[in-house]
Amino acid sequence: MTQYALLGLGSNVDPEQHIAAMVSALSERFGQLWISSVTRTHPVGVENADDFLNVVVGIQTSMNGRELKAWTKQQEKLLGRDHANPMEHRRACVADMDILALWDGKDSLVDASEFVNEPFFLALADEALDLMEKKDAAWAETFSSSPMEDRVSLFLQDGRSFGLSPVQMSPIVASGRQRSSNG
Repeated sequence: MTQYALLGLGSNVDPEQHIAAMVSALSERFGQLWISSVTRTHPVGVENADDFLNVVVGIQTSMNGRELKAWTKQQEKLLGRDHANPMEHRRACVADMDILALWDGKDSLVDASEFVNEPFFLALADEALDLMEKKDAAWAETFSSSPMEDRVSLFLQDGRSFGLSPVQMSPIVASGRQRSSNG
């Protein structure tokens, strides 16, 4: 069964590199992505830590919740996150991939406040949801809920960019590169 998911990504250790790596892994595994703008946020409940970069990514998947969670935890581990450390949640974070929502009908979820508890993800989740619903590149270039000075532009190794505004990112196809609507 095809499902849709919103994933909240965050990092405050070389965050530009790690957020780009997480988005690359998502693109390689799931193809089509709906990506919110990327924002810089101050750490909450984390001691002696730099600011985080946060982004919400929408995906389409055949995985169930358990499989998707296992896959995201595997990606975090590949990037250097240590889940075995009991104090890990109180330190700086290399990679964090949280499932914010998982549903089986794209039209059934319209308001991020129904499922997002973290305030720093709420506006970003609304951006990704709106993009998934509209699929309109012109809208994406004119809309973003976060102030411009808090947004960050990031680049994947293949040259695609994201971050300053919500973007629908197409998968790379064998016959050539598909580029995001803002890069």
